[in-house]
Amino acid sequence: MYLDNEQHFSIEQITAMLLSKLKSTAEIDLKRPVSDCVISVPYFFTNAERNSMLAAARIAGLNCLRLMNDTTAAALTYGIYKDFPAADEKATIVAFVDMGHSAFQVSICAFNKGKFKVLATAFDPYLGGRNFDEILVEYFCSEFKTKYKLDVKSNIRAFLRLNEECEKLKKLISTNSIDIPLNIECLMNDLDVTGKMNRAQFEELCAELLKRIEIPVKSVMEQINFKPEDISAVEIIGGAIRIQAVKEKIIQLFGKNISTTLNADEAIAKGCALQCAILSPAFKVREFCIIDVVPFPIIMKWTTKKNAPEEIQEIFSQNDPVPASRILTFVRKGPFELEASFKDSKSFSQPEKNIGKVKPCKFNRIRPKASVVANVERALPMAKNMLFIVKEMRELDRLEEERNDARNDVEEYLYSFRSSLYGPNFSEKVNEDLDRIKMLGYLNQIEEWLYEEGENVAKQVYLDKLLELKVSIRNVSFSIGHRSEQQLGLVHTIQNKIDVTI
Repeated sequence: MYLDNEQHFSIEQITAMLLSKLKSTAEIDLKRPVSDCVISVPYFFTNAERNSMLAAARIAGLNCLRLMNDTTAAALTYGIYKDFPAADEKATIVAFVDMGHSAFQVSICAFNKGKFKVLATAFDPYLGGRNFDEILVEYFCSEFKTKYKLDVKSNIRAFLRLNEECEKLKKLISTNSIDIPLNIECLMNDLDVTGKMNRAQFEELCAELLKRIEIPVKSVMEQINFKPEDISAVEIIGGAIRIQAVKEKIIQLFGKNISTTLNADEAIAKGCALQCAILSPAFKVREFCIIDVVPFPIIMKWTTKKNAPEEIQEIFSQNDPVPASRILTFVRKGPFELEASFKDSKSFSQPEKNIGKVKPCKFNRIRPKASVVANVERALPMAKNMLFIVKEMRELDRLEEERNDARNDVEEYLYSFRSSLYGPNFSEKVNEDLDRIKMLGYLNQIEEWLYEEGENVAKQVYLDKLLELKVSIRNVSFSIGHRSEQQLGLVHTIQNKIDVTI
């Protein structure tokens, strides 16, 4: 629902909403408009997914200077302020292991003074903290079905509550080895449920998930023929990396203790901020060169005649350094079509393989200049359509925000004055039997209106009601203050007469 109307939103639009909120938060903190940014994405994002992210940024009114891979951003945070060997000396090799909500990524980087190079990457796009949550949810769903005869999955609200509690339980298990209780009041059918879990049980349930960590770690080492002793340090980031069993698995695979010098939650965001500052002429930042890699092999295909077999050439291999370019020479007498796509491989399992295509169709003595146009058939047209209405929706959002602020002002003023009635300064002036009851009755009327008739009215109505509230309270306060002064004067007169008599 959007403004009480049913709406259908694309993933790009939902992402744009998130980016808009982040943009608003940054502007409030910085007290100035924000436009330029750098956005991080997982290594395994395809060309279409990256273009969708750029489309979302445009919808949100952001100028994305660069998309940066997650672990590359973390590596920038790690290396920009450290001292490393000179360029002609042996590099410091650091592994970055990231497990977030839904994905697991590993990168190995070589650091020298003023630069770093990503050597290899590997990932499991379907292994993250939510998988561990799901294990706990399944366990307790089964237990509650046996113990309480409750089918938690049949009730969405109950299922979501159980998910929330299991996430909390997972965090507690990560820091405690004793039995941790799980208590949920009125989960379903007015029944309170209880359960418990300890770290040993949890690790036994998650054994298969922990085995999956081995695959990317071994893969990234095999890609560059490294052994654990070749790694100088292992940095861990991401929320789910705090799970004790995950830490122990990483220590086992790399054969050394893990390092936690980076903030697990903020390292990637800080790296993006640093990259944005490096790209911006408005900031002076230490020069730092970043050489990333191609996560998937990229091939070029072309045809010359109908029904003729395609000619294929691999133009980028996995882990080739980027940014980079390739020059291809074609000697053709007739029209042909070029198509760039990801090569089928063990590391690439996405359905969208196409990157872009170009079809030179007119030939003369001038050498044609061809460029690959990204295939964003679903992302870019949607973004263009959204840009036509984004200003209108943004204006509606602004008006709705102002309306809510006006409503909150009425509510805040009401509660603030009500609490002041019982304060020491006011209690001395207020007659318990008359003034306080009268004022509380008026405030209760306003509160009743606010939560019933005034629940969803226009901004101006709230502004008028706030003015009415302030005027009424001011008049009553003046009346009480005037009467208090008269009473105080009478007391002084009586006191003077008593003094004279004595």
